[in-house]
Amino acid sequence: SNLDVSTCAALTSLKCSNNRLASLDVSNCTALRDLSCRYNQLTFANLPRTLPVAGGQYLYAPQADIVIGSAGAILAGEEIDLSAQARVGEVDTVFSWYNSEGIEVTPTTASGGKFTFGGEFGGQTIYCRMTNSALPDLTLDTTDVFVELGPLQIVFIKPTAANDESNPANISSGSLVIARIDGDISAVSSVTISLDDGEKQQAVVAGGMVCHLLPAGLDDGGHTVTIELTMGDGTKISESVTFHWTSRRRGFGFGRFDFGNVDEP
Repeated sequence: SNLDVSTCAALTSLKCSNNRLASLDVSNCTALRDLSCRYNQLTFANLPRTLPVAGGQYLYAPQADIVIGSAGAILAGEEIDLSAQARVGEVDTVFSWYNSEGIEVTPTTASGGKFTFGGEFGGQTIYCRMTNSALPDLTLDTTDVFVELGPLQIVFIKPTAANDESNPANISSGSLVIARIDGDISAVSSVTISLDDGEKQQAVVAGGMVCHLLPAGLDDGGHTVTIELTMGDGTKISESVTFHWTSRRRGFGFGRFDFGNVDEP
């Protein structure tokens, strides 16, 4: 499963295809002209980009699928970490996700080779296909995974705890609370939302998304929004986010103006 020939400086040819290699070290093999390492478990993260000796033969594709998930499944909202494959040297990898019908799908979140699929993907089977022009002959696939709707989760999209005093939510960024409910919501009988432990109000829910307009004239400073799910059997699930609010607009080139300091004409 691992092969290290880094001390073989005189090595000119290496054939190690059809094994279970997850790592291959040919560093310091400055005479290597021909390398065949196909049909292993090597990836963009650990394949040599080129051979030291130009004009040789380098056969590195195909490779085995990269295993993701657990027992062929992931939970909705669970992170899939493919960040190790995100770059080959200075070249970015292209990640494309597909469902079982071969239709391309867009992950709920994607950042630096890390992905999540929310409750809207529940019951679907997905996989990822990766290409990188630094190793043009190789297309890497992941194994297929089934997206399961696990325990219900409330995920705030805006505002979030990142909206602290140095980065407050404000009029410019909108006054709409948006959250996502991951999981099977068929057992949810009601969804309420409250501000600063105030009166609970029925929330608008569409497609697993919660939207609620903050009250006009909201005081500057810290506030807490709480969303509560009530199940058919009376069980309750709640999630809160504390954020900083300012009524000032930001990024428009103007702010509040004190007309009391202006002489009358």
